[in-house]
Amino acid sequence: MTIRTILAYLPTQTAAQAVLAAARIIAEPRGGFVTGIHLTQAFPAFGEFATEIYEVRQQQSEAAQAEAAAVKELFDERAQKTTVPHEWMNHTVPYKLGVELMVDAARTADLVIFGKPEAAHAYWGGDLADIVLIQSGRPLLIVPPSFQNGRIGDRVVIAWNNTREAARAVFDSLDLIRDASSVRVITHIRDETERSAAEASNAALVTTLRCHVAQVSGEVGQTDGSGMTEELLARMADHQCDLLVMGGYGHSRFSEMIFGGVSREILRQTTVPTLLSH
Repeated sequence: MTIRTILAYLPTQTAAQAVLAAARIIAEPRGGFVTGIHLTQAFPAFGEFATEIYEVRQQQSEAAQAEAAAVKELFDERAQKTTVPHEWMNHTVPYKLGVELMVDAARTADLVIFGKPEAAHAYWGGDLADIVLIQSGRPLLIVPPSFQNGRIGDRVVIAWNNTREAARAVFDSLDLIRDASSVRVITHIRDETERSAAEASNAALVTTLRCHVAQVSGEVGQTDGSGMTEELLARMADHQCDLLVMGGYGHSRFSEMIFGGVSREILRQTTVPTLLSH
């Protein structure tokens, strides 16, 4: 499937710069359509507050409206520099309704693009991308703030562990990686007894991908659980990777919160766009 409709989540100017750069790179050659969406925090007006609290609420509301206006200005400025059709959406909503709106909007997009969570925009929390990923059924591209220009999908690393989530991510990524100069399928095992099955699964995916991409190779490496993230990041650097493809949250979210997860750690540390599916 060709990616034509892109939902770009634009919480701040910093995030918007990277997200819109990625959206343009993907949409332009595909004749795509980009929807930019911003959520403005709604402050409850009920009840009686002390003057100091009211003034703080007023300042917060004005700051939120100013940020929304600044992000729209950046969106309009970028839109004028491209031929990609676009639309702008801004909702002033409380947290729960904002999350519901994002999930609903994501469900009808080919691809959703998020920036990395920013401490400056903590109201929506770092879990909004998690919720959209898990509840929307759509692939997410997470773009680091340093991203401005360049290729997405020329030198690709696929983190393959033969799970449902990883399979979804691989096949959701095909349109992004079809013209790749190199795709590397990397599987990590924790115990040597896993090698035979891992090599068979890795080889099977490599064979399938060669029907879609010219240059595909695979490798299986062994690391303990604590070193898996560092090893994958090292292999990405060796490969000069510009796109990482991986499943998102293969274990239960409760397990992820207790034990952490490779997908979460990779997102914290990677400096390249990362495609996730659940």
